[in-house]
Amino acid sequence: MFKGIREQWRALEDCVVRPPRAEYTERELVGGRSGKFAVGLASGKREDYDITNKRGQTLKCSYYKPSMRGTPAELPCVVYCHCNSGSRVDANEVVGMLVPQGIAVFALDFAGSGNSDGEHVTLGVDEVDDVEVVVAWLREKKKASHIGMWGRSMGAVVCLLYGKRDPTIAGIVLDSPFASLVSLMEELAASHKLLTGFLTKPLISILRRSIRKRANFDILKANPLKAVLSSFIPALFGHGKEDDFVAFKHSERLYEAYAGDKNLISFDGGHNSPRPDFFHTSVLIFFMNVLGPLSAGSPSPVRRTGSPNTIPDEVLLQEALALSLT
Repeated sequence: MFKGIREQWRALEDCVVRPPRAEYTERELVGGRSGKFAVGLASGKREDYDITNKRGQTLKCSYYKPSMRGTPAELPCVVYCHCNSGSRVDANEVVGMLVPQGIAVFALDFAGSGNSDGEHVTLGVDEVDDVEVVVAWLREKKKASHIGMWGRSMGAVVCLLYGKRDPTIAGIVLDSPFASLVSLMEELAASHKLLTGFLTKPLISILRRSIRKRANFDILKANPLKAVLSSFIPALFGHGKEDDFVAFKHSERLYEAYAGDKNLISFDGGHNSPRPDFFHTSVLIFFMNVLGPLSAGSPSPVRRTGSPNTIPDEVLLQEALALSLT
């Protein structure tokens, strides 16, 4: 019996600090081994970098930019933040959306994820420091005129936590964030009947101590609900109405508490469902607004066909804009 409890406890810890780690090869990144790619009529280039975080760990990163003639050196850039079991490969779809519009994309493997150093993820607590060093690098290397952020699940939490630190970020897109890690853990334990009758609020304290010992972070710090009270960066929330991992109410709570300009979009589907076109269109409009007008040398927006990210015609763009403002 005790062995079974220990195994359940270890599995619960793993859900937090060691979910399945994404594995990928260079071929799976946009541009493959050459780093060159095309989306419709737009051509682009991927540049890979190693950046060291403040804990001395190497972060594997990719910077995607348009490569058409006349493209300025400093472009608006969106930093993409992946989920707890994701990697920079998750940004491939984002690259296909933004690069043809003259917006660069920076994607990283957080420490403990993908091909970066590190053994554990921390659900935003340490990942926010990884974003801080990435943003500093973009500014030091003059790789970005304005910076936006887009995160999914854990990555959305990272965006919220970082937004409180850096009010100069132009805008953030938040796909299915949780309001606090403790409340999420309690909900998951209840819904999946983990340690039934055993995992109660007092034992969250025990789990907090065991995770701190194993991965050296405090689960109480994964609390974006507290951070949003003093965050004023324009924010676009999106969440699946059938999400049974991070319930829709988490985004509702965050949206209600968020201090800055905000919008909340709901759509059909669960936590890992493909996002609908109207949400992607709303995201594109949001970034084109908050990142400011592109310079004269930026590539013109390109209509793409035969892609799940096809930019809708003018009528659908107007409809999406109306949705994004309601």
